[in-house]
Amino acid sequence: MTVCLTKVTCKETPPSLVLLSPIPGNRYGVDDVYFEPSAAVALAQETSGRVVDETGRTVWFKGNRVARNQIMAITEPEAVPKEASLGVCLDTILKFEGITAATQLMLEEGKDALEILKEQLVETTVADMTGCPMDAMLYFVNKDIPVLAVLSDGEAVMITGFNEFNIVVFEPTTGKLYKKGLNDSAKWFAENGNRFITYFKEEE
Repeated sequence: MTVCLTKVTCKETPPSLVLLSPIPGNRYGVDDVYFEPSAAVALAQETSGRVVDETGRTVWFKGNRVARNQIMAITEPEAVPKEASLGVCLDTILKFEGITAATQLMLEEGKDALEILKEQLVETTVADMTGCPMDAMLYFVNKDIPVLAVLSDGEAVMITGFNEFNIVVFEPTTGKLYKKGLNDSAKWFAENGNRFITYFKEEE
């Protein structure tokens, strides 16, 4: 997926993402080309930009966020060992989108989370957002899209809500859905490499 800093649609390797970013001296002009959506979102976060796809659909926009939101359809999970936490998160995402799949078996067969979500969420664009700050990921939660995070030790959690002070963490290893402070959460995820996966809904 090509990610471009440009006002016009990028044609190099469709489908593409386009970053409209008011960079000084280059207002909504061509700045650079990226090959990962995380790079466009990270820069848009820094420059108050907007990321759109080749159809003009906005997939990320700094500032376009309400004060609070929670995906109420995602409830507390049953507690499982750390090794099973990724499968639980993947199952929960797919169930939320109306899909049933044996994700734990797929993981045991050697598939990774990104591959599984791309195979199953065929009506969306699944994106590896590794390296983006946690705050940028709240845009997707604001759109009722859960964000998967994988910690350094392999434990998987999800962000399913936020308000002015906290995020809501879906944590399979404790079987809890709980609030964690924004600053503490941002530090926690950063210390674990900001390893996020989420998706863009094509119909939006």
